Amino acid sequence: MVSKTNCTEYKEILETIVNNSLIPQMIINEDGTFRLCNQAGKFLFKKLWDIKFNHSTLNWKSLNFDNSFSVSFVKDIETAFTGQIIVDQYRIKTTHNNLEEYYYEFQFFPVFKADNIITNVCINAIDITNLKYKESLLLDSITINQSVFSSLDEPYLQLNNDLSFYNANTLFFQYFNTNRENVIDLFINEFIWENKDISLEYIKNFKLNNELLTFYDQTKNEKLFFKVSSDTIRLNEKQIIFLLFKDITNLKKELKHSQMLLTSIEKSSLGFMFFDAEYRLSYINANIKDLFNFPIEQYIHKTIDSIYNDNKSNECFLIVYQKIKDKLNWKGKIKCISKDNQQEILDTGVYCFYGDDKQIEQYMVIFRNATLEVHLEKHLLQAQKLEALGTLAGGIAHDFNNILSAMLGFTELSIMDLDEDCPQYFNLQQIQISANRAKDMINQILTFSRKTDIQLKPLIINPIIKEAIKLLRASFPAYVEIIHNLPPEPLKIMGDPTQINQIVMNLGTNAMQSLQNKIGKILISLSLETINSDNKSNKLVLNEGKYVLLKISDTGCGIPEHIKSKVFDPYFTTKTSETGTGLGLAVVHGIVSALNGFIHFDSEPNKGTNFYIYLPYYDNQELPIDKSVEALKSGKGQKILFLDDESPIVNVNCQILKKLNYIAYGFTDTLKAFDFYVENYFEIDLIITDMTMPEITGLEFINMIRELNPIIPIIICSGYSELLDNNKNEDNYLYTVSKPISTNQMAHLINEIFNESL
Repeated sequence: MVSKTNCTEYKEILETIVNNSLIPQMIINEDGTFRLCNQAGKFLFKKLWDIKFNHSTLNWKSLNFDNSFSVSFVKDIETAFTGQIIVDQYRIKTTHNNLEEYYYEFQFFPVFKADNIITNVCINAIDITNLKYKESLLLDSITINQSVFSSLDEPYLQLNNDLSFYNANTLFFQYFNTNRENVIDLFINEFIWENKDISLEYIKNFKLNNELLTFYDQTKNEKLFFKVSSDTIRLNEKQIIFLLFKDITNLKKELKHSQMLLTSIEKSSLGFMFFDAEYRLSYINANIKDLFNFPIEQYIHKTIDSIYNDNKSNECFLIVYQKIKDKLNWKGKIKCISKDNQQEILDTGVYCFYGDDKQIEQYMVIFRNATLEVHLEKHLLQAQKLEALGTLAGGIAHDFNNILSAMLGFTELSIMDLDEDCPQYFNLQQIQISANRAKDMINQILTFSRKTDIQLKPLIINPIIKEAIKLLRASFPAYVEIIHNLPPEPLKIMGDPTQINQIVMNLGTNAMQSLQNKIGKILISLSLETINSDNKSNKLVLNEGKYVLLKISDTGCGIPEHIKSKVFDPYFTTKTSETGTGLGLAVVHGIVSALNGFIHFDSEPNKGTNFYIYLPYYDNQELPIDKSVEALKSGKGQKILFLDDESPIVNVNCQILKKLNYIAYGFTDTLKAFDFYVENYFEIDLIITDMTMPEITGLEFINMIRELNPIIPIIICSGYSELLDNNKNEDNYLYTVSKPISTNQMAHLINEIFNESL
């Protein structure tokens, strides 16, 4: 049970709260007297009616502020004493200044005793003057601007409080393909809202502020996207909902396109940078972070000046800096230092974007790593040079080999007529050896320049290495000392002489360049090594067995540790573009791999480099017999037609054929040779013809002969032609031989042909 003391305390607390409230509050007894009026209430009476309030003497039934207010006020109090809660608004004029008006919302609450007997009415007064003023302005604005709403450039809609149609401008009806008569009695979700099941309460309570909403245009069979804003006002005692639609359908499509474009840029293999009009870096994509040796992302929102000033060693940004500052579009190739501190070549484009005011709003810089492409272009250029060299070599090889053919032929004829103890015999032999060396050199150039497969064959590597060393010695400066250690016993491999020569030339040239124009040594050695489990190191990825080891060492500058893993990569080089292409070691590695060998190296800075090339030793069978040392094979008086455009070659070869016991008929004119063959069709046993002939080529001559006799043996000679092998494959009676051909080779080839025809 609550004591009287506690009740007194509660009463005092309650009265304190009421007196300190900012809202005017009064408690009225049933007899009309005021039981309580707080300070805010007293101020209200003073403010509105200039009454010095004394609630002990004031009676509400005797109040007479003005007729309209007093009647309503008294009536509301009486109604509250019946047990109802009353909320009413009053427009009140002050007694001291009739021009000043106030609007108050009075709230009347009946106070009940425990037995539900009403003893008092509590009154709260809320000043709504400002609210009424704003509402009045809004209503005036709506009235004044109804014509303006009709001409808005965006759809505009007014709804009743229950979301039924109230009003709209012309553009609204156009957008949603309807008219006032069709929507006058409809709710919003019946004529524009896409979701038919959405509740009206949700729409009604959903305060829209540029919210994205979707609608469906059935006539165009497409979705429309709008940003919708809403507000609610009271108009003529009615609550009206205003909706303003901003069409963003096209913007949405553009945004989708922009998002796709942004995704493409982000995932592109190209590097993108964007700068604003003040040259500040505004965007970079992910790929660009790997292009430079500094964290480019730290410069977002910083100017290009700061990027350039902090990274002047990266000359890439010097050009970009200049072009952006000069407001120029530009495309070109520039160098930069990449994330792994390698020099890269970037295809770069700088582009300016202009706004509607024709002022630059943005700069875009695009980078594409073109390093490999540039190297490939250089490689292609090198390949084109080699192809041109091959074409040039093919053009001169015929004439050069004709000269050699005559030299060798007449030399061999002279040797045949001399005794070995004759003083001139030795001299002629030296001429023969030199001519054969010239022949081999021409064949090497042709083999290297032609796009033909290399045919591996058993060979002794010692003399090939020796010849390559001679070429190196002839091409190197005098301060380079070449020391070689080649064993006397022959070391055999399966390979190609040209490729072995190329290995020595490439590694030897690299060794010479590592000396850097200083006095130094190059050591070349050859040995037979046996690889087994006892001596096999981790570096040697080889099967156990015998290998020919070619070691090429130098006393040069050595290979730095950080590039050792890249020396065999194609196009990698530490040389300038004038001194190297980066192909030498890659070619050597490719040749060694093709020969089923293995190459590795060790190197120390300023102490030189050692390259080790292991090639499988060939010991399965004897090497083919060199037919050049066999006795000459003589004929049995067979008749041979010999055709060449060079008279000395016809002369010397006819003499050689006669010494070999053949009957030779020599011609330098193709038509005369053909006429002779037609007249002596059954007597001619063999035809030897040059490939390159004036007016009618050797192949055309062969085709003319084949129409008469498809099985007569024909030897076609040439200094150079890629057509030889193709024609031989199509003709079983066609034999090919490269100029110049020695007497021994000629004798054995003719002998084999006649033996086959028996």
